[in-house]
Amino acid sequence: MPRDASGNYTPPAGNPVAAGAVITTTWANPTVTDIGTELTASLDRNGQGGMLAGLKAFAGVVTLPGISFTSEVTSGLYYNTTADLRFSVLGADTTRWVDDSATGAGSQQPFEIWNGSAWVKAIAAGGEGVTSVGGTGTVNGITLTGTVTSTGNLTLGGALTGVDLTSQVTGILPVANGGTGSSSTTFVNLTTNVTGTLPVANGGTGVTTSTGTGAVVLSTSPTLVTPALGTPSALVATNASGTAASLTAGVSTVTNALKSATTSVNVSSATAPTADQVLTATSGTAATWQDAGGGGGALLRVTRYSTAGSGTWTKPSDTVSVLIKTVAGGGGGGGSDYWTGAAGGGAGGTAELYIASASASYAYVVGAGGAAGSVSSAGGNGAATTIAGITGGGGTGGATGATLTGDGAIGGVGGTPANGDVNIRGGTGTGGGGYQEALSGTIIAAGGSGGASSLGGVGGGGGANRVGLVGVFGGGGGGGGGLNIGAAGGAGYIEIREYS
Repeated sequence: MPRDASGNYTPPAGNPVAAGAVITTTWANPTVTDIGTELTASLDRNGQGGMLAGLKAFAGVVTLPGISFTSEVTSGLYYNTTADLRFSVLGADTTRWVDDSATGAGSQQPFEIWNGSAWVKAIAAGGEGVTSVGGTGTVNGITLTGTVTSTGNLTLGGALTGVDLTSQVTGILPVANGGTGSSSTTFVNLTTNVTGTLPVANGGTGVTTSTGTGAVVLSTSPTLVTPALGTPSALVATNASGTAASLTAGVSTVTNALKSATTSVNVSSATAPTADQVLTATSGTAATWQDAGGGGGALLRVTRYSTAGSGTWTKPSDTVSVLIKTVAGGGGGGGSDYWTGAAGGGAGGTAELYIASASASYAYVVGAGGAAGSVSSAGGNGAATTIAGITGGGGTGGATGATLTGDGAIGGVGGTPANGDVNIRGGTGTGGGGYQEALSGTIIAAGGSGGASSLGGVGGGGGANRVGLVGVFGGGGGGGGGLNIGAAGGAGYIEIREYS
């Protein structure tokens, strides 16, 4: 009987026979004939005959191809997947055939080569495939070595390097490809063979006429020799020198009129100056015309604060600039012991500051004077006075005398100011008197005077056996004499002169 679709053979009817059955011609002949027919339909291993239909093999895998060789079963042809037929060598892929029908006709490349990391088209794999072209053709991405002859046009899609234009290239290179488009070796004489105007974009001047003689003038740093400029529409003469005898008299406008070796100062032109006004700097690079008399404008008023405490000065609407003076509190005078006079306190320091454009307000503190020293005690230190970033340092208190020795005490040190245009240290207090004894046996040691501030304000020293006198305007308090207390230092002081 014929084999089924899977190639399986089934014996004819009457098979198999039972044991002990008699072999008859009706069974034996048909069976032998059927077996002979199927053997004839089988493929001879020695190559006798051939297939009468398509030869089917199992799909196989890369390490065991469907069609291989008895001497090397790991090399051969196998079916990988739909439209992907491969050839492996020693169990590894080498080439394959795939469906490339999506590519346009004439450019299809179904054969691919495995390069060790990816599948590449055989013709685009760096030299494999077609290396010569007859007629008109295209070779994309290949490197050509040796001599390539083409009777038509050969178009290369990759980079062609290492070509000697002197010995390896012949023919005429078109202008569109960077050539001349001509086989003539005659050079163009720019004097006799060229006419017309060469545009600036092509290296020419773009002009048809000229005037004068000499070299062509370029835009950067040209040197002109006796040029006639005519009437220029604009002329910047920042670095011009020489005389100007032929200039027509007129009014010129000058900007940055004040100039030194290191800077230029702009003069405000908002208003013209009036009589007796002075040019006053308002910053490092600007100045304006203002009235003389201190702050530059007219003096409007003077505001003073002489009581210890704090507050805020608010700028009036008509005030532009201010001149501020601060004096710190003076140190208190020391209290004397029985034997010697105590020293006077140091005066507060003074700081002055001019502000051309005053802020809307300034917080201030008027420093208190140092406390008076009690008997046999030093005076207290004066407090600082501050406003607008300047400080008048407080004076230190006067010392008491040296008990039993009869030596006079040392005066208090004046305060140190800071941050003003003018800074004046306070005066130092006078030392106390030493031990003295009257004929009557009475101790008559006198106290020292307080230090003077920039405004005076000295506190007098206590006379023999007297109390010291209080300082004012930041002056130091006087020291006590002969077992008496000292005097308090003067409170600080602020003066604000307001200008328009």
